[in-house]
Amino acid sequence: MTNLSIEEITSELIIRSGKNIPVQLENRFPDGRLVGGKYHLGTKSITMYIETVKEQCELLFGNVTHYLNYYAIVLAHEIGHALDEGLDQLAERLHDSDDQLAKQLIRKAEETAWEAAKDIVFDIDEKLFSKIKEVALALHE
Repeated sequence: MTNLSIEEITSELIIRSGKNIPVQLENRFPDGRLVGGKYHLGTKSITMYIETVKEQCELLFGNVTHYLNYYAIVLAHEIGHALDEGLDQLAERLHDSDDQLAKQLIRKAEETAWEAAKDIVFDIDEKLFSKIKEVALALHE
């Protein structure tokens, strides 16, 4: 993936997913949080925040050497949400759940998306993928 542009990576991963998911590229997440990508359940689309992904990569690895692969992994994770056929029902259950159940439901959605992502970015170093996944899932413990 490191020999491709952001646009080429985006196109390639959408093709690999087998689903025509609209992806919008923006610089930064609007409220300043370090959100690299966002799947919008209502519009069935993804927004990727390019500079935020770069910042995440630098924070995690101390440099941006892995930036394009990092971007691909984050996008694959968001595509994983789009591929999750149970996400609509899970989201509905969130509205009527207490904090503990909500936490469990969100964790399940995240794990499901990471499993799908692994299949989409099968050609990226597994250690790199696992590190990013581990850090991301730690936010949902």
